[in-house]
Amino acid sequence: MNELHVLLLRAPGGNAEAIHAMVVGALRGALPNLRFVASYAVTGGSVDAVDIVAFQPGEDPADALRAAQAVPGAEVELLPAQPSLTLMAPGGGAPGGAPGGPPL
Repeated sequence: MNELHVLLLRAPGGNAEAIHAMVVGALRGALPNLRFVASYAVTGGSVDAVDIVAFQPGEDPADALRAAQAVPGAEVELLPAQPSLTLMAPGGGAPGGAPGGPPL
């Protein structure tokens, strides 16, 4: 399966780094085989952290959402995701796309 999802975290009333750590702990407790593909703290937008996760066979994204939403102070969205067609294009297999940037 290895199904990719994007987890968006908002921590409107508190320390986003601490709340993110608690959410990650809750996710690992609920789904020990869940794979974190990438994790970013972000500023200046509507979310405080973005995680890309890959669910393994038998894991249910709804279980992850319930675990994350149970963390006090966390507002979480979990969205199915597909790899970028730009990055999958010939020469584009790395962040940022092909050498020289994305096609114009």
